[in-house]
Amino acid sequence: EVKMPQWRCLLVSLNIMHVVAQERKKFGPFGWNVPYEFSNADLVSSMNVIANHLQELRGKRSACINWDSLHYLIGIIQYGGRIIDERDQKLMLSYCKRFISDEVLSGSIMLLNAKRFPKLAPTYRFDVSEDSTLEKLVEAAKQIPPYDIPQIFGLDMSAEVRSKVLKATSMFHSINLAANPPAVASKTSSDDTSLIETISSIMLKIQPTSPDILNTSENTCKLSAPLKTFFKIEIMFLNSVWERTTRDLHRLQSIIDGSTTASTDDVALLERIKMKEANTAWSPEYWWRCDSLDAWVQSYTLCREHICSLDQKCKGRCIWLPGLCNPNALLNAILQEEARSSKVKGTTVDTLQISYTITKYSDPKSIRDAPKEGIYIYGCVLEGASWDSQSSKLVHKEDSVPQTFPVIHVTAIPRTSAVSKRKVLLAPLYTAERRTAKAFVDYIPLPIDGSELEWAQGGVALICNE
Repeated sequence: EVKMPQWRCLLVSLNIMHVVAQERKKFGPFGWNVPYEFSNADLVSSMNVIANHLQELRGKRSACINWDSLHYLIGIIQYGGRIIDERDQKLMLSYCKRFISDEVLSGSIMLLNAKRFPKLAPTYRFDVSEDSTLEKLVEAAKQIPPYDIPQIFGLDMSAEVRSKVLKATSMFHSINLAANPPAVASKTSSDDTSLIETISSIMLKIQPTSPDILNTSENTCKLSAPLKTFFKIEIMFLNSVWERTTRDLHRLQSIIDGSTTASTDDVALLERIKMKEANTAWSPEYWWRCDSLDAWVQSYTLCREHICSLDQKCKGRCIWLPGLCNPNALLNAILQEEARSSKVKGTTVDTLQISYTITKYSDPKSIRDAPKEGIYIYGCVLEGASWDSQSSKLVHKEDSVPQTFPVIHVTAIPRTSAVSKRKVLLAPLYTAERRTAKAFVDYIPLPIDGSELEWAQGGVALICNE
């Protein structure tokens, strides 16, 4: 036992932080980008860190707790040692700053923000005093409502609703597999007919894209060389997907007709098509996020339609972000375009950075003219918060429906440009709901009011929505 007045408060608060971090994974990708299993070893090691630090302070006059050291040792070394995602690392550090701080030394550990939830906050309060025994702490824990509302974790109701939708989808998929196991399914003529119809439908919907569309339109002809190169690569990728898909589908038709012998891979592909599952081998680079076959076909079709209609949208400079195979390459094209057109001597890609400005355009159809520099992007939804177009800042969400985000103006500016004095949250932009490193594009600075720690725990992110 550490004979310091701060010990009990920090010990209880550390245990609460451990439980919050452990249980946050139940919200799926809205909790942690990667699910982690924090163990009792992490908790005990962190307890020892705090105990050793307090022991060092004993007998020292005017000695203060070094909070930064505790945050680093617990958030980065102990718990952070298990974390492999950069965004998750920031989230864990924000929990440390919330639960390992001066505020918990008052003896009242608040599980909810008292300013945001004045009525609920007293119910989710944990009181600790110097004479608190284990029995008293257990009794105090029993007084807290047993239902874990998402606000305890810093999330809103939309995280709970959407995580349950994902769980239900996964459950129905498992039920479907159990009801129709590939190894047990019988081979009948009706199966062949259904497969032929599905294969024929896919071949009719997906079509190749001609690279000449960038040269036949007056608007797209005027695009800069970096942007033209980017769109040519997008078209090459679409066509490579089309070639792989049609080649495999023609072979499957031959197998069903009996003119070709099926390999192990062919049998697996037939089963995937029968179960309406997407074949990731057709487009492993980007469309890995499509689980169902119908969603995969729709994704390909929408991407192709977007490329073919570039000249109709602000001279090819108003771009639907979900329609891109590789959004990161688009940002590199913007940097290259500015570096080549800049009149400042010594301007290179390394001296520039991407800048994002949130416009007042809620509907891209209302945009009439192309931007003087850079591009417009649209097609994202905001999760974990709402956007107030009047004050141009994030506000706390009141419902569980994702909000369509306004059009964003993307430009390239010098790295030495003045930094805005407004407090901002670096919200990650993802190409899919599964917020993995593979789906990450960039950080979008969004103005906020209040504590940055509170917003960091809210799971705020922009998601490309088809």
